[in-house]
Amino acid sequence: MTIMIDAIGSKVPRIIAEYGRIHPVQAYLSQPGMLPYIPWTKQQIDQFPAGHIWTATMPGRPEDAKWARELDRERGDAGDADVAPHLISRHDHGHDDGQIYCDMSSLDGVLGAIRSAGLWDQPWWRLRVAWWWGRPGAPTLSQVMAQAALWLTSPMPPASRFWGCQYASTDVDLTEVYGAEDFTRP
Repeated sequence: MTIMIDAIGSKVPRIIAEYGRIHPVQAYLSQPGMLPYIPWTKQQIDQFPAGHIWTATMPGRPEDAKWARELDRERGDAGDADVAPHLISRHDHGHDDGQIYCDMSSLDGVLGAIRSAGLWDQPWWRLRVAWWWGRPGAPTLSQVMAQAALWLTSPMPPASRFWGCQYASTDVDLTEVYGAEDFTRP
């Protein structure tokens, strides 16, 4: 399995100091109104040869899916209403890897939005969930799915939809990647 490092742009020196440049990274796409220390620059991304994924955060901006694979569905960022437009826009831009990041408490709403939009059976979406499990190492995919089942009131998606789990934070976040290691795709 692969560990991906997840952080805001101002944390790049910390990532390099603590983890080096060997891991792929999750980077925030610069968007209107975003605080200047959050997005990553191309020069920062270029320091990580293992690859990256871009994440968009702003509500009401499905056009960002042209560059950003992932939509950050958290309080203060995008909401459930932004999930389907992001996934559809990502697909319409020729990509088969639309991804939603959310914590376990938001998972039911995210899946409900996907189902309501008629996207449930489309092969071009996946999830990265946050679960601070509080134990050494990363949880297995089976453990993540068991935890997700505790939060869901709706049907569980298949294991193949769970691309990764953000499981720990040491001032930067760590994600265990279970799915395709397709970093550095536009």
